[in-house]
Amino acid sequence: MTRVDLTTVDLTTYVNATSDPMIVVARDGRLVAANLPARETLGMHVGSQLGSYCKSCNDAALLSTEFRGSTAECLRKLRLANGQSVMITGRRLGKTLRDGNFVSLRFDAHTQLSTAFTSLTLRLKENRRRLHALEEERRQLKAENEMLSHQALHDKLTGLYNRSGLEEKLEALEQSSTAARPVPFAILYLDMDRLKEVNDAYGHAAGDQLIQRFGRILTRSIRGTDIAARLGGDEFAIILRGAATATNVQHVSDRITAQLRVPYNLVPDGEDAAKPIVQSVSIGAALWPYIDASPQELLQYADRAMYRVKARGGGLCFHEPEPPVPLRLAN
Repeated sequence: MTRVDLTTVDLTTYVNATSDPMIVVARDGRLVAANLPARETLGMHVGSQLGSYCKSCNDAALLSTEFRGSTAECLRKLRLANGQSVMITGRRLGKTLRDGNFVSLRFDAHTQLSTAFTSLTLRLKENRRRLHALEEERRQLKAENEMLSHQALHDKLTGLYNRSGLEEKLEALEQSSTAARPVPFAILYLDMDRLKEVNDAYGHAAGDQLIQRFGRILTRSIRGTDIAARLGGDEFAIILRGAATATNVQHVSDRITAQLRVPYNLVPDGEDAAKPIVQSVSIGAALWPYIDASPQELLQYADRAMYRVKARGGGLCFHEPEPPVPLRLAN
């Protein structure tokens, strides 16, 4: 009988890994391990014939066809729980059925163990492949979700937040304004001057160039903690967090205006010559907590201030709170 050193191996794992019938017998004849095909063939009940050391296999030997010398004397005859006699020989495991037929199975310790290792290796590789495929699918789904989320909240032409993205930021501001130590903020409403004239004269593609340039100017004019958004057409908005002073708003307005004064060489479709364009902007602003209102209301106030300054030819205009109505005393 061929001895196999399996001191550090969970033998049951390898026995169960093969689909062929396989059993393990100890030197004293006890049945140490048997896989499901062997139990079904022999009519064994799970655990009913197994010894007390299924995982401690120093004394275990796998049945083998490779007998040498007196190992043939290691044949064992075991009495199973169902009362049938099963002869375990070096070349076959047989069971006498009631109809007199004889069913035999060949065993080879090295072949079976090699098959078990191969089976486990293939299963491990397949599990790794499936795990890698699932991880790749999860990564792709995450990337797609992030892309869809970005598209839902950002303007396609400029890459700035769109109106939905701005509304989400305004809701966050409203929640933070009720905190114990709220952060002041300012909202600017901006409108590009004379964009319609460019669209009419050179086409909407030329107007898109100016819109994209305006978006880049806004990004360069604010801090990383601030927010710029395109609301649609030629209208934009800025949220200045922690900068709720007229001086800070004026500085941002000056940076935007100075960059717009630099002529932009616009090349209309179908033309080779560039057209120098000088842009301007009308800006309305509302400050919190100087004006006690919700962020959404401040955006509306800034919009109204923008239209007032636009009617005067452009520039910057702050929204002022309505003066209190004087009380009339009864005579």
